[in-house]
Amino acid sequence: ANAARTNVAKWQATKEWATNELARNQAAMESAIKLSEKVAVRKAYRARIEEARNLLHRDNLPTKLLAQKAVALRDSCNRFLQMFGSPFALNVFGDMSMTCTLASGHEVPIQMLSGGQRSVLSVCMRFAINELFSSHLGLLVLDEPSASMDRDNVMSMRRLFEQVHSVSLKTGVQTVVITHHQELLGAF
Repeated sequence: ANAARTNVAKWQATKEWATNELARNQAAMESAIKLSEKVAVRKAYRARIEEARNLLHRDNLPTKLLAQKAVALRDSCNRFLQMFGSPFALNVFGDMSMTCTLASGHEVPIQMLSGGQRSVLSVCMRFAINELFSSHLGLLVLDEPSASMDRDNVMSMRRLFEQVHSVSLKTGVQTVVITHHQELLGAF
């Protein structure tokens, strides 16, 4: 009977120890669950911070802004191209790559345009960029826009500049043209 009482006492002590260990383990488990929830929240927060940092990084922000404005840039530039009687339209893609659609319907890279067409496009693009991003600036400077052009293209450029002059009067943009071609002087 004494041995049985001793065994019962040992078992009760073991049961009490096991109950205490179970309670301690449950508390540790609840603490670990709370900690893992905090870690998950912090990881999500860190991911959002890194995403914002990547978006606002100095190398990405101009591209993101331009991509967001690509449609408006295309539309504005095409409006100016129409105003200047251009036989092509500009296409701007989200990655800011550009092509032109000719009157024939063929799409070509900008590099395939003639020198005169590229000059017209650059003037229109400058007006469009000014309209979208810096409308408070009132100055357009064109340095040798007719460089490497033959006489026919220079005369086409003169007609373009006559239209640029009327657009400048409407929009209030002052235009400075630096050129060696005497034919362009009468356009302003």
